Amino acid sequence: MSQICERPGLARNSSAAVHIGTTRLLTELAIRIFETPIVWMERWEHRQKLRQLDDRILRDIGLSRADIYREARKPFWRA
Repeated sequence: MSQICERPGLARNSSAAVHIGTTRLLTELAIRIFETPIVWMERWEHRQKLRQLDDRILRDIGLSRADIYREARKPFWRA
């Protein structure tokens, strides 16, 4: 008899866990949807700034013009 009483509670807890998991998943998806364009814009801005660095600074940070050219040619969505 005690097993019968435990099962409905287990089912309710299971349903709540699914709801919490779904809510968490949807929240993470919403965050990614809003963050992604921001990340893309930051990548594009950083690549543009790299292109403006002079050769002395590039040598200091261990990069060449070819490295910068290769990086600047990447699409904004590619890391």
